[in-house]
Amino acid sequence: MAVAKELMNHRDGSKRRYKPTTSKKEAKAAQMKLHNVFRSENLHVRQDCDTIMMPAFQLASRLLWAEPFLDFWHTVFFSSITETPSPKGSKPDTRHFIYSASPPHLTRDQIRQTHQALDLLSSCVVFELNSSPPRSGGGRCKHLRSTPATPPFQGHKSEIQISSYFYNTLSNSAVSAQDKMWLQFELAKTLLHELAHAAVNAARGRASNHFYFFPGEKVAEDGFQLEAFLFGGAITLHREDFQAELRKVKEKKKNGGERGGEVVAPLIEGFRRPWPCREVVEEYEERGSCIGVRGTVLGHGGREGVRFRNVERLFSERFWEEDGGAFGGLGMV
Repeated sequence: MAVAKELMNHRDGSKRRYKPTTSKKEAKAAQMKLHNVFRSENLHVRQDCDTIMMPAFQLASRLLWAEPFLDFWHTVFFSSITETPSPKGSKPDTRHFIYSASPPHLTRDQIRQTHQALDLLSSCVVFELNSSPPRSGGGRCKHLRSTPATPPFQGHKSEIQISSYFYNTLSNSAVSAQDKMWLQFELAKTLLHELAHAAVNAARGRASNHFYFFPGEKVAEDGFQLEAFLFGGAITLHREDFQAELRKVKEKKKNGGERGGEVVAPLIEGFRRPWPCREVVEEYEERGSCIGVRGTVLGHGGREGVRFRNVERLFSERFWEEDGGAFGGLGMV
């Protein structure tokens, strides 16, 4: 079920194209604060964990406030859904739902309603920032199905678990400033990816065998669907060489070698894959994770390199004061 009707009590039915309303002064002020979902009581941290991760929280907040990307959240919270028969070969009792098509452009009232729903989501989620999810540098959204979401949401609450890898690596003096910025970007992306799952849990009360598809999509995976909205595809970091060098530094210190000041040269690279893609579906299936699939998902094979300067500018106040933050110009490659 969607968010209760009281969130939608001001409809104007307008079809006009919306324009950004955030002034440069307001944008500058926003840089120093965080979105309500990242309020301090929602962050379960140790020591200076939240301080070290602050750039990621600020970037994630920017992306939650940015009007061009609200379509995703509006669909999750407010769209009507239609249940459709599960494809042949689906697991028993699997149920598939399809969101209705989003409006071409959100009206001012729809924008206000979506911001309001995102603020209310803050009462339905907590972040464990020093967890040990199965994948290094990743996160996961744990369903708290026995804990009802705060009304008017009609689903359940969630706990987002973020790997301790982020804290440990971002606080490592051997990591270069460039690689730390890559990791801050990945952390912001992970926070939003998992928050997308938490939003569906709160608004829809999703059971483990329920899958929600955006119109025309063959794969139901809320987090990657949001990444496609934001970045035009699923972005992953290549950090095998980076991890190998960090291990060498750690081993050198352990054996009584150089004990400080050594910084590993920037080695992390970013890549973007189209979404959906067969490779991701296969990764989920190999791990035994649930993912909804309708029809044949092609394997795209290729990937595009993400330029570091396009990541770096996301942390720039100037970028958000100009058309990047206003019109969604996040060209990543």
